[in-house]
Amino acid sequence: MIDCFVSLVLTFPRGRPFFGKWWTAWKIKRQRMNHDVHRAGGLWLWLLLTPVAVSSVAMNLPEQVFKPLVSLVSKVEPSVYEARGRLPAEQLGTTAYDFHQAYDFALQHAAELGLSEAITELYYSFEYNFYGAGFGEHDSNQGNAWLFFHGTDGRLLGQEIPGQGTLGQRFHLLQPAIHGGRILGLPGRILIAVLGVAIAVLSVTGVVIWWRKLGARRQMATRRAMATEAG
Repeated sequence: MIDCFVSLVLTFPRGRPFFGKWWTAWKIKRQRMNHDVHRAGGLWLWLLLTPVAVSSVAMNLPEQVFKPLVSLVSKVEPSVYEARGRLPAEQLGTTAYDFHQAYDFALQHAAELGLSEAITELYYSFEYNFYGAGFGEHDSNQGNAWLFFHGTDGRLLGQEIPGQGTLGQRFHLLQPAIHGGRILGLPGRILIAVLGVAIAVLSVTGVVIWWRKLGARRQMATRRAMATEAG
C-alpha cells in the first residue's frame, strides 16, 4: 500500500502547469517503451492496486494494523481468535460435546439470527476451545456468514455476517471478496487475474530500468577512473 502512494508521488512533475506536465506520465511512447510501460502502467493501475493492497493488509495484519486504523473511524470488534487469545488457558475450558451437537448448536444460533443458508463448513479450534460454522457458499460475491460458539456450553461467542454490524465491521468483512475480485462476480475475478499479469510486467520493466541505470553508473565510474589516471 505504501508502495502505491510512493510510486504515485514519484511521477509528480516539477514546475508548472502541474497537470499539463503530469499528463505526459500517463502516456506510452514507442521511443522509450520500457520506461513508459513501467511508469504509465503503474499510474493506470493505481486505482486497482490500492484496494488490493489495502485488502492484503486486512488479511495479513488484521488485528495488528487494519482493525485499529479502521476503528478510528468506525469500531471493529476483535476476532474470536484475538479475544480468546487474551484469556488465560484455564478460562478457555475444554470441549464437552462432539460435532453432531455442534451442528445442532449452529442451527439453533442461525435460527435466532435469521440465517437461512445451509451449513457448509464446521470446525473446532483445539487451541481456543470453540466451534466455527460457515453458512452458504464460501466463494459468494460478499463471502459467507460465520458463527462462533463456545466448545463447553455452546453459547455464542461471535459472528461475522456480511452486511451486518458497524460500518467498520462491514468494511472489514468485504476485504477477502475485494482481494479476490469476488465482489464483482466473474468479471471481478477476471480483472484480478489480469491485474496479476500486469503486476508481473511492471516487475520485469522495473528490473530492466534498474539494470540499465546500474550499467550507466558503472560506465560513468569507469570513465572517471580513466580520467583520473590520465590526469
